[in-house]
Amino acid sequence: MARNPLRPITIVADVALTLSMLATVPFLTLRIIGGLNAQTICVHDPSYGTDGNGLPGIERGPGVSVYVVGVRLCDDSASTAQNLLDLLSHVTGVVFALGSAYLLWRLVRFATTRGAYTPQVVRAMRLLGWWLVVGSVLAPVTVGLAEQALRASMVGDAVWYPPEFPVAMLITGFGLLTFARIMRIGTRMAEDLEGLV
Repeated sequence: MARNPLRPITIVADVALTLSMLATVPFLTLRIIGGLNAQTICVHDPSYGTDGNGLPGIERGPGVSVYVVGVRLCDDSASTAQNLLDLLSHVTGVVFALGSAYLLWRLVRFATTRGAYTPQVVRAMRLLGWWLVVGSVLAPVTVGLAEQALRASMVGDAVWYPPEFPVAMLITGFGLLTFARIMRIGTRMAEDLEGLV
């Protein structure tokens, strides 16, 4: 009996999806139920900073300076809009990660059950690639806009901070799109060969 060449990635996909579900479902449930009526909402604002050399309890070596960058802004009477912005800023990344784990699991399942060179695998790979490309841009922008709007609701004149994009995710997404094209050609060749036999 031949060994399954997809076994290592199957195990990784199963574990990733299981752990993602175990961590995400309770988080989302608690966050959605408790997050829409929270009394206190907090957000980090990196635009404020000060010299921290006078702070007690910080032992510094010779020539070392301490700078405090950013403050935590909290509103003890949060509105519904602030609760929604806070929820959006926390849930977006979790949904992106859970979607990525599910689409990887789906791709591996198709490849394991139907074979690597099938149209379903090509479509699943292309979908995962687009999810990573679009999601790795959209998720940080969404979180950044939600946090910026939340800061603006607390201090009025909030500064926009461009998000940091996960470059590795972008490259992986584009790589999957490229491999999906290659797999599509291979799938057509495999179908042509089946027609000849």
